Amino acid sequence: MKSSCLNNISNVMFIADTDEMSAEGGEKMVTNMVIFLTVLVYGVNFLVYMYIKINHIKDYLEKIAIYFGTNMTLLFTSGIFLFFGKLVEDGILAFE
Repeated sequence: MKSSCLNNISNVMFIADTDEMSAEGGEKMVTNMVIFLTVLVYGVNFLVYMYIKINHIKDYLEKIAIYFGTNMTLLFTSGIFLFFGKLVEDGILAFE
């Protein structure tokens, strides 16, 4: 009787350790995705700045429209990536 009780306790402790390790891995995935998307947004904004500078766009309304359109598209796609990344992360954790 005592050995089965000890086995159950050790199994529960092993499952708790595994859950903690998988949660840390999931947090790392979301952190890496946020870093990647931040670099992507800044990179695309730099390319838009260079495009406006090279093509000598003088109209301020056109500049603002280009910047807002680009940034709204980037924020929308970033949100989609983070949403589906979180779904995949939670799905993987639920299957374990």
